[in-house]
Amino acid sequence: MSRECCVIVYGDLLLDILFYLEENVSIDRRAHIIKRVIISPGGAAGNIAVALSRLKIPVYVISTIGIDPIGEYLLSTLVNENVGVDYIKKIKETYTGVTIGFIEPSGHRTLFTYKGASEKNTIRAREFSSILDRLMCVQLVFISGYTIHNEDRGESIINIASEASKHGVLVAIDLGGFKQEHNKILSELRGKLNYLFLNEEELLEITGSMNVNDGLEALYEIITPHVIFLKQGEKGCLIRGRNIAITIPAYRVHVVDTTGCGDVFNAGVLYGILKGYSISNAAKLGSLLAAYKATGYGAQHLPRDLGELLNFERILSNSESF
Repeated sequence: MSRECCVIVYGDLLLDILFYLEENVSIDRRAHIIKRVIISPGGAAGNIAVALSRLKIPVYVISTIGIDPIGEYLLSTLVNENVGVDYIKKIKETYTGVTIGFIEPSGHRTLFTYKGASEKNTIRAREFSSILDRLMCVQLVFISGYTIHNEDRGESIINIASEASKHGVLVAIDLGGFKQEHNKILSELRGKLNYLFLNEEELLEITGSMNVNDGLEALYEIITPHVIFLKQGEKGCLIRGRNIAITIPAYRVHVVDTTGCGDVFNAGVLYGILKGYSISNAAKLGSLLAAYKATGYGAQHLPRDLGELLNFERILSNSESF
């Protein structure tokens, strides 16, 4: 791996078992036949790390797995994707986490997650500081918000953000998984976060606001990040900062499966930031990567490299011209 620049991703490694429905169904205590199922690597940490690695950004994952075949499968997949696995711990007497997903014909999904070993993914400030001292290449740390549900209930999030800030390392976080009850953790992150990602539902849940504008203003005052990226699915992305207010439209594609779209959007934005893109162009790349993912099955349906992603964009542009 290159020593020039690298990223650390802190979050879950999970096995995804995704059932594709031919019609919208509810939990009705009846038997249903499913004609397509995908079993693939997942979890926010794995999805983002693989996406960044495909774009040739060296990346390391901090996570936990069980000592079981699922854990070994996820670990070997990351190794094959050239992701650094030095800081993935194997935990005894617990199973690697699993997500069961039901994908509607529209591509939208409902997920049920057993975090398993991921709940034990905790790290002390001194331990993380030691990792940063060892990996002199670290330019950015990404934190998955779902780690708020780990055993230490957010202490590791604070430790990582604080130590990264002390080392002059950029910090990004996705607040998926956060609720209003976690605002004390958010207040402790004030001034320590550079880039913040979340969707509209999460924004309103966290802030208790009735509309997006009030929610963005409230969240900005709590955390004071450099930029907030508000993901709005097919409506695109809103970018907000002290002197920034930009709307980035989503790419129009035939949606097959939205599982992992939020994660790979984050990865695309982070790639753009690391490569010196403007904030708007970084968000456009994130939207493009999410659009590519939405056209295929599983959370890690990704282009092989940047060239394939840009070719996908050219195909989209040509089809929209007719």
